Amino acid sequence: MVSHYYYVKRNTKHYLHDRIINENIQLQDYCHLNLSHELENWYVLHFSKLSKIDILKNPDKAVDLAYDYIKKTYHIVGFQNDIPSFIKELKKTANIRLRYVNHYKNKTDNRKRVTEIDENTVNRIIEKNKLDLKLYNKLLADRQF
Repeated sequence: MVSHYYYVKRNTKHYLHDRIINENIQLQDYCHLNLSHELENWYVLHFSKLSKIDILKNPDKAVDLAYDYIKKTYHIVGFQNDIPSFIKELKKTANIRLRYVNHYKNKTDNRKRVTEIDENTVNRIIEKNKLDLKLYNKLLADRQF
């Protein structure tokens, strides 16, 4: 959510950019204005293949469907907060011998780090994405596909 917000702010071609700028929408409000389907449990929505209505009817089933889809479709799963482990597993799985150097290509200058976001905003983001967090924790607990 934080990354998405700053991406939209700097990308003049993004469909939400003008609204964010013109209405001076701040990060703390961004997650609750229902501006886009991308801002609420997007991963569960995407990978479960369910509609938002169906997800609301049975959230646990939606998380399980998303998890099952990922598990059946991908050999390895990586997480943004641990890219070196993902690269190591990718190299092993694909038998790649090239050396990996961690260079951040998609980095936004002049933005708050996640650790600098106020608690109220963090809680809003968590509330809007609690199913994605369940999916993340389930994938994290079962890193052996």
